Amino acid sequence: MLEATRGAINRISARVQALRDRDWRGAAGRRFRSAMRTMSRFARQQHLTPSEVTEDVVVLARRKIEGAASREHAEALKNYASEEAQRIDILLKERTLETRIRQEAATAAKLESEARLARIKESDALVELLRKVHELGVTLRIDGENNIDVSKAPVGFDWQRFIKQVIAENGALSKTNLLPPSQE
Repeated sequence: MLEATRGAINRISARVQALRDRDWRGAAGRRFRSAMRTMSRFARQQHLTPSEVTEDVVVLARRKIEGAASREHAEALKNYASEEAQRIDILLKERTLETRIRQEAATAAKLESEARLARIKESDALVELLRKVHELGVTLRIDGENNIDVSKAPVGFDWQRFIKQVIAENGALSKTNLLPPSQE
């Protein structure tokens, strides 16, 4: 089919055996003959010998295999990098876990301390209210709707019992003497 330009004759020979005469003369045979004519024409135009074509086929096949291997290698590197990043992230979290626990414990202690201070301020406000009520000689009553009723304390009112009752109802203070020492 192909002739070399240097005087040597190189041919591609193919032994084709059609199972039936109509297969060879039919559409499949026409496509095969057309493809072979096209390949022969291209090889003649490019001055290619059959050995050069087979070498090119080998080179192209080798490149395709190398490309597939490169893709697989790149995928493996990507997977390794992802796993390594996960391991590093886990190690970092393990190393910072103790610090985060200490921070959370400190935050909890701070919140607890602030709550104690708020209870102390509430107790101080109650003590101050009781002193003012005693000083003014009035009593306070809170009804079920949280309305405050202020009335003048009766003569001979037992302030100590009133203060103990308020403290017992509020539970905010321990038993302490809320009146100044001069008034006891």
